[in-house]
Amino acid sequence: MGGDQTQLHGVPNVPAIEGRAQELATLASWISEERCRMVLLLGVGGIGKSTLAARLARDLAPEFAKVHWRSLRNAPAVEDWLGGVITALSSTQTCPPIGLEARLGLLLELLRSRRVLLVLDNLESVLEPGVPGVQYRLGYEGYGEVLRRLGESAHQGCVLVTSRERPLREDYTAVRALRLEGLNIDESRALLGRKSVAGDAEAWRALVSRYAGNPLALQMVSETIDLVFGGEIAAFLAQETAVYGSIRQLLGEQVERLSPQEQAVVGWLAEKHEPVGFVELVANLGPSVTRSGIVEAVEALQRRSLLERGTRGAFTLQPAVLEYAANAVSIERVHRRGLGRTVAAENFAEAWGGATAQPAWQNGKPVAVAW
Repeated sequence: MGGDQTQLHGVPNVPAIEGRAQELATLASWISEERCRMVLLLGVGGIGKSTLAARLARDLAPEFAKVHWRSLRNAPAVEDWLGGVITALSSTQTCPPIGLEARLGLLLELLRSRRVLLVLDNLESVLEPGVPGVQYRLGYEGYGEVLRRLGESAHQGCVLVTSRERPLREDYTAVRALRLEGLNIDESRALLGRKSVAGDAEAWRALVSRYAGNPLALQMVSETIDLVFGGEIAAFLAQETAVYGSIRQLLGEQVERLSPQEQAVVGWLAEKHEPVGFVELVANLGPSVTRSGIVEAVEALQRRSLLERGTRGAFTLQPAVLEYAANAVSIERVHRRGLGRTVAAENFAEAWGGATAQPAWQNGKPVAVAW
């Protein structure tokens, strides 16, 4: 086995990362010791999934014959991905066979004969937005079958998948999943150590809490604090504006993927500004939004890492998500127009659609997203 550069196919170079020691140890244990066939690395945009996956792939490279990385940001056909992997793994210049089934069969043969790490980055790019369950985009359904077979079939390899949304359930043996949370205060301060931002302990606590320790959001806002507020965190916090510019785009790209019922749930949570239990959600959203529909919406929001659990099973939103939702939608206007509680989701969808700076897909084709 070798970890030299020739064995790393497409793995990004990454700088040193702040924190994440425990997450790296857990992932490494699943891959190296438990020999999981599939590991899912999940979390909201900007939380650092791709960076952590790249660091992990490079750290574990000596254990594998080859490491193959592919980003799905531009949504390649599953047959193209399979063909690229087969070509990279073959000791001879094997010409990939025609068809998904034939290519998947050959890939499984290759994975049974050698230890290989495959990384699929940004899987959410091929998932259908606007639906509560896991559904692949038209023409990309093959990814679901490939992931299922790679997770169920015996082989020596491991598939590491990063995604904002969980594509399949873990079985705690062959398939494991880790949801990446935000950085703590010390890790956040270390991340921004070279930035010209300063504040006392309470200012740092409030800043990290406002953005739930999201590394990308913190780096974005640190630039604003430096350029507009002279590096003073307290001066920025005093403006009470968490969502603007690139932060709004980051949140908008996630919110626009929600189904109308999910948007309705988020809208009511934003209106309440406090944890809301399931019974209260049912009462607020009205009789036309069924209990089963609300269950599906809450489950989907958790799958997308957008909900936080309060006390006694209540649900709430991260502060920046809450502000985004509250700014995008006026519940009072919906009521005044006489549209009623039960159709509020349509207004959430309309308002949020207009608030998103750049859609994830245009004219049936994916738009590259930087986070």
